[in-house]
Amino acid sequence: MPQSQLSRPYGNCARWLARAAFLGISILTLSCGRDSITNPSGTALSGTVSLQDAWGNDLDDFSGVTVSVGGLSLKAVTDKKGSWHIDDVPAGRYDLILVKAAFGTMRILDQAVVGSSTTAPKITMASTPTVQALIDSIYVGTLSGMSFYFVDGHLSAPPPANSKLAVAVIFLSKNESVSPDPASYDQWSASLGLDGKSSEFKMALPVDGTRATFGSGTQLFVTGYSNSAACSCYDDPATKKRVFTNTGPRGNVVRFTVQ
Repeated sequence: MPQSQLSRPYGNCARWLARAAFLGISILTLSCGRDSITNPSGTALSGTVSLQDAWGNDLDDFSGVTVSVGGLSLKAVTDKKGSWHIDDVPAGRYDLILVKAAFGTMRILDQAVVGSSTTAPKITMASTPTVQALIDSIYVGTLSGMSFYFVDGHLSAPPPANSKLAVAVIFLSKNESVSPDPASYDQWSASLGLDGKSSEFKMALPVDGTRATFGSGTQLFVTGYSNSAACSCYDDPATKKRVFTNTGPRGNVVRFTVQ
């Protein structure tokens, strides 16, 4: 029905209803006031994705990222410039899932979709590293008068000459299967090499904080992973832990006992 008919004064609408009833028309639902139809074709949802290698360098081609709307059978694929567009999205709040092979999975949680068009935040995804982050030692030291566990390690291969950033992540757990899976770790920390030239990393964990989390005398397992500068990770709404989806191959596992 044309919008003009639904926007007429109530009296006109009442006469239309009487006529429809007279003609035997079955009327299921009708709103006679103004603004009775709000964006009947849904919202145009769009956004942009950029792609990097594991060392912080932009790629020449941002295509091939599949973007889907959680709970709906709506999806799009990015073009070379990283643009994507989905028409006719019902108004509401949705998780947006972005996936590309070798780049992991990224989620935009609880994205509001309103009005005639909505633009999602720009997302950067990076390819999965191929090197390991190996832990060399864990020891207690002081920094600014506070006690820390220092975790020293190195990458299994040096960063390439064009590297802008080098990232390593460690995970701690009471279980030897500790990994980036949020169900397997209790604590994590990251090291960011801003010049991208060094293959060594160091992380500091407050002794008091680790003791409060795990308890004195607890045996912990620690493992390292290389990670990309543009982490394809997100906070899991159920566990409230971070999900890392594009970490490199697992490094070694080191045991230590909380003091």
